[in-house]
Amino acid sequence: MFIGAQHVKTLAVSSIGSGFFPSVVSVLLAITSIAIIAGGIVQARKPDGKTASPSKASVEEKPRVWGVVGTFALMTLYALLITKVGFLVTTTVYLFIQINILSPKASRKQLMFAAISVVASVVIYYTFVKVFNLMLPAGILG
Repeated sequence: MFIGAQHVKTLAVSSIGSGFFPSVVSVLLAITSIAIIAGGIVQARKPDGKTASPSKASVEEKPRVWGVVGTFALMTLYALLITKVGFLVTTTVYLFIQINILSPKASRKQLMFAAISVVASVVIYYTFVKVFNLMLPAGILG
C-alpha cells in the first residue's frame, strides 16, 4: 500500500499530495499489525492451563465469523454508495453500523455510537476539505 501510494498522481494543487494520506495509513497499519502479531505470539506462548471444549470453541468463534462477514459486506456497500450518497452520510452510517458489529451486545450504547459516528465523519470531512484541500464526494448533500 505504501509503495502504491507513492505513485498516486496529484490532481489538485495542494501542499500535500494525493498519496500522503494512504502513506500515513499504510505506516499506521504496519505498526498496528506488528503489535497485533506480537501480542498474539505472546498470548499463544502463555501457559494458562485452560482447555476449551470443542463445543465451547465453536460457540466463541461463531460471532467472530459473522463480524468478519458483516464487516466485508458493509465495506463493499460503503464503497458502492460513497460516490452516489456522499462522504458524510455514507461514512456516518458505515461507522454506526461497524461499531455495532464490533461491540459486544451487552455493552452497546446506541446514542453514544451515533454521536461518535457523526462527530468522526464531520471531523474527517473538515480535515480533508479545509486542511488538505482535497475534495470528498458530496453526494446528496452537494
